[in-house]
Amino acid sequence: MKMAPAVVRCVVLVLAVTYCTGKEGNCPTGCKCNHSLKLLTCKDSRLRRIPVAPQWEVHRMIFRGNHVERLTTQMLASYPQLRYLSLDWNEIQDIEEGAFLWQKKLQVLHLSGNRIGHVAPSMFVGLENLTRLDLDANSITTIPPGTLQPLCKLQILTLVGNDVNLLPGSVFRDLPNIRRIALSGRKLSSLPTEAWRNVVSLRTLHLVDFPMERLVGKAFSDLPKLTGLFLERWEQLSLIPDDSFVDMNLTALSLAGGSLSHVPVWAINHLIWLTKLRLSGNPITSIPHRAFANLTMLQAVRLDHMHLTEISIGAFAHLSNLRLLDLSYNYLVSLPVRSFWAPISIHHLVLAGNNWHCNCELQWILDEMAGAFIHHTSKLVCETPAHLHGIDMLEQQSYNLTCQGPQALITQGHNMSVAEGTLLQLQCVTAGDPLPTLSWFSPANTNHTADPQMNKMDFETNTKGRRYPVLENRTLSIPNVTDKDSGVYTCYVENEFGSAVAEISIVVTKLGERDKDQIDGWESDSSALADQVPSDSHLNAVDDDGMASARRLKQHSVVHRIIQPALLKGAQSALVPQSQTQPQGYVAGDDTYPYVTDSDAVEDDVLAVYDEDSTGKPANGSRMGQVDTGSLPQNSVNPIIVASLLGSATFLGVVVFCMIFLLIMSCIRPSHPDREEAVHTPRRQPTAEQSQQQRRDSNITSSMPSKMQTRMELYQHAEILRG
Repeated sequence: MKMAPAVVRCVVLVLAVTYCTGKEGNCPTGCKCNHSLKLLTCKDSRLRRIPVAPQWEVHRMIFRGNHVERLTTQMLASYPQLRYLSLDWNEIQDIEEGAFLWQKKLQVLHLSGNRIGHVAPSMFVGLENLTRLDLDANSITTIPPGTLQPLCKLQILTLVGNDVNLLPGSVFRDLPNIRRIALSGRKLSSLPTEAWRNVVSLRTLHLVDFPMERLVGKAFSDLPKLTGLFLERWEQLSLIPDDSFVDMNLTALSLAGGSLSHVPVWAINHLIWLTKLRLSGNPITSIPHRAFANLTMLQAVRLDHMHLTEISIGAFAHLSNLRLLDLSYNYLVSLPVRSFWAPISIHHLVLAGNNWHCNCELQWILDEMAGAFIHHTSKLVCETPAHLHGIDMLEQQSYNLTCQGPQALITQGHNMSVAEGTLLQLQCVTAGDPLPTLSWFSPANTNHTADPQMNKMDFETNTKGRRYPVLENRTLSIPNVTDKDSGVYTCYVENEFGSAVAEISIVVTKLGERDKDQIDGWESDSSALADQVPSDSHLNAVDDDGMASARRLKQHSVVHRIIQPALLKGAQSALVPQSQTQPQGYVAGDDTYPYVTDSDAVEDDVLAVYDEDSTGKPANGSRMGQVDTGSLPQNSVNPIIVASLLGSATFLGVVVFCMIFLLIMSCIRPSHPDREEAVHTPRRQPTAEQSQQQRRDSNITSSMPSKMQTRMELYQHAEILRG
């Protein structure tokens, strides 16, 4: 009697095992059976055919990752109760006619990842209750008319990853209940708008991998119920016309993976009902002011994996319904609170993968948005300053980030003189955190800012309008300065924490009218002189200091013709005060030459200014006799004055030398007291004896040097006159 309870328990256990074995014991080899869910799973079992169904009803069958190559009618004949069938990622190339003839209740059919190359109406006979057909990642090239006609209840059709190159105009009109279509178009040469024209039931359209550069205007205007448009991975798409989405009621728009360089503000602001916007993967660098001004219903904005470096003030203005903002993996440094004009209630803010500069401009995120970082990928890692590099500010319990007011310094000092007609560049060095904005103000109170378009303007336009570009290094560039450019220039910098100014006084110096006339006369003389220079008097290269070669003329007469205008110039020029430092040289063309003190050096320096080419014209396009005064030091002596003075000294030296020479020659001649009287005495004919003596003397003097011969002749004439 004591053994009875134990026996009863054993019998109950055996019966339970027997019941379970009877129900699930015939599960096909390589499969798993779940009787309660009516699910048969044969996944990654390397099966080459679909096994016969077990004795219980199977409503869901997952036959994924096997090696079935051909689908026949017999394979699925034992599964008439199927509602869900997954045959994806097999090796199916062919589907026999009527293969789904017994699947009257089938609602979902997955055939993605196979090798299906063509489709025909006979393939889908019997699937009158099918609502979803997945044909992604096959080799389908065309869909003949009438292929989808048996699928009268189909709502979702996906053909992504195929090489469709022909899409008939009526292909989707046989689907009166279609709600979603996903299609790849990498082999299509144009957008097949006729294929979905007047498909009034369509709600969502996915168009992937299309090769178009420009979206056709109003391409989707015939889809009145369309609420979701996803134009993704259009790698060449760079232009969205402003009327592309006119009169559409989209709630979701994706333009991800394109080549847009800016936010298509005018196009998207027609979509006042938009709640989800995705621009991920485009090379957009900035979000402009009020970019989403009309999109007040936006709840999710994805701007990840772009090239963002700046988000303008008010970029997210009035987005009070925003719940998700993804700014991850860009080049952002800061996110000012002024980007948001209205109170926001973001639940999820993704900031990972940026170059954050952790200063007080990010403090508001730590203070007000701490609860928004609910995802494990949300990070705020500092790139700068150095002492915060690599620190995730979201992991800090509390941290006070600081800022600094602006500072400005003009590197050229407070005063500067510049020659008329030269290039003037004023550089303003700034400091501050955040980096301050900069503006230059000229004496006429004209504002010059760092405008990229201004930098591209023509030189004549800048000169005529007297507005000058500010270069990327914050340098104000003024070409061809005039006396009107004299005055005080102001560098004004500003950030959120203050402003600063730096000033410099500019004096533009120029030549007088008489000086200009002398230079013009010098040019005229030099032009006439160029024709007198013989061909064998060309230049010798001089390259003592690594500068360009200077030319030298050999003729002494040419030297004086060049120096003479310099003398005229020097007579009207003034020297700088003696207190100023004597410069080391002057500039002629692109070369610098030292000042000299002897006549030979003057000859070299003046000729270096007159650098003529083979045509006799001044080289390098410079005018004859002009010196580049813009390259001289501010306190330098005019090189023409120096050349004139030294030339005058040379001329006087030559005159004195000639006078001394004549005096010496007169002293060394022999004295003949009777010569004065002999000059007025009539010349007598020599006698025969005298003539014979004269011939002998002539033979002797013919071999003497020229000076001695001349002296002897004078002596002989004196003897003749005396006799």
